[in-house]
Amino acid sequence: MRITFLSLLQAILAVWLGAGLAWAADYHVSPAGDDGAPGTAAKPWKSISRANAQRFRPGDRLLFQGGATFAGNLVLTAEDSGTPAKSVVIGSYGTGRARIDAGAGSAVLIENAGGIEIENLVVTGAGRPASAVSGIKVVHTVPGGSKLEHIRIRSVEASGFGRAGIFVAGLATDGSQGGFDDVRIERCDAHDNVYYGIIVGGPWDDDRSAGVVPGDQDAGRRPGYTNRNVYIGHCRAWKNLGDPDYKRNHSGSGILLADTDVATIEHSLAWENGALDTGSEGGPCGIWAAGSNRVTLQFCESFRNRTGENTADGDGFDFDGGMTNSVMQYNYSHDNDGMGYLIYDYARSPHEHRNNVVRFNISENDGRGKPLKPAIMVASDGDEMSGVDLYNNTIFKSGLPAAIQIRSKVRGVRVRNNLIITTGGTPAIEKDSKGREVTVQGNAYWAKGDPVRILWEGREYSSVNAFRAGAGQEIVNGKPVGLDLDPLLTSMGGGITLSDTSKLSSLRAYQVKSGSPLIGAGVTLAPADPGTRDFFGATVVAARPGIGASVAPLP
Repeated sequence: MRITFLSLLQAILAVWLGAGLAWAADYHVSPAGDDGAPGTAAKPWKSISRANAQRFRPGDRLLFQGGATFAGNLVLTAEDSGTPAKSVVIGSYGTGRARIDAGAGSAVLIENAGGIEIENLVVTGAGRPASAVSGIKVVHTVPGGSKLEHIRIRSVEASGFGRAGIFVAGLATDGSQGGFDDVRIERCDAHDNVYYGIIVGGPWDDDRSAGVVPGDQDAGRRPGYTNRNVYIGHCRAWKNLGDPDYKRNHSGSGILLADTDVATIEHSLAWENGALDTGSEGGPCGIWAAGSNRVTLQFCESFRNRTGENTADGDGFDFDGGMTNSVMQYNYSHDNDGMGYLIYDYARSPHEHRNNVVRFNISENDGRGKPLKPAIMVASDGDEMSGVDLYNNTIFKSGLPAAIQIRSKVRGVRVRNNLIITTGGTPAIEKDSKGREVTVQGNAYWAKGDPVRILWEGREYSSVNAFRAGAGQEIVNGKPVGLDLDPLLTSMGGGITLSDTSKLSSLRAYQVKSGSPLIGAGVTLAPADPGTRDFFGATVVAARPGIGASVAPLP
């Protein structure tokens, strides 16, 4: 049989096409287009409906004309999946970002597809109560516990949605922990949504009328995690105010990561979220993680977050419900209704809450809501929480109940090398009688010349010496530690709103001056990792640690 070059080429092309390896294509959508056109740059489609009729292949791009507005709801399914190497991309072309006006629906819904990248879009919803869904919604519902790989959401602005601006979650129909692996959400803005700005989570549906949040299913212990390898960075979430008609649990948070193994949240901002929350069992938070493992939350600013009067939370940052092996560091929290930093476990959380670190953070004027709340709280209303390390944080607190509060079922909490500044008779530390193995060592207390107040298991101490004698704290190997003196900071209480996480090191109000008694005055932190740098970037010397978030003056 004679084989010609043409027949060989045709055979090769047939194999390629059969394997789904056809050449990738760009499809364009423009208000001036025609849905009968081929979708090229010269002859674009006109509508989202036409885009929904197209089956996309790995490497394809769907591009909307920048600066134009498109009404409708884009939907991609498993048949539209890309691969990590050849993603299906949804974005804009030309000048500026395209806008999708979703009305009461989701602007972009991705169902059971991986290898997806969404970028350079503005998506808007009809607002509450017309909208009851999320703006960018990426879900995995297939049973069996599989993970879909490679989700990218970049440079997206999402507002006006009844649930979240951006929502990524495994919602397997059989209740298994099928979800996503390798998710990155970067340089996104989410504002004026109802329940969340940005959320990555697990088996709860954000679209049922009652609204659902972590803890609603009361599922108890789970063996693993729905998602893994998640990154949220350089994002902003503001004025996601909450649902005043939802009374059971919280609404109105900025950024939430849940049900995930290995994640980073960094260089992000959250402010003025949660003001309409009326939940009776929990409240909103600026930036938080729940039910997750090996999370790093760092270099963020969270401020002026709110909660309803006589409701919970309104916090800056939070490790909640079943967090393990995670670190919260180099963050700045200020002027929040709730705690600046909360470490908390609720009843029947999905995992044991243990081995978490809160270090080199700054809190100013947190806990200002009604009722007043501490700047840092460690507490459990579920099983006993264990292994919490609080060290080298700086707290400026005015008003009850205390700068640091430790209550209920906790064990193995170590409070070391923190700088606690209080005014107006605010207690520096308050602990009830339920906590076990709580250690307080090497902290510096400053009440601006007034007596230091420490409330410990029903007794009040008015000096560090009295605290040592009565509670056996601030002692290491029989020697007294801890200081009660002016820390010599640049301008304590003079923190400002930065609104730019690249400027965190410019928060000089809480930097130590040359000659500060805090320099090198802390206790060694073994077995805890002392870290390599302080809040401002100065090098940490493990053998001679300082006290507070600033361990050495900078030029």
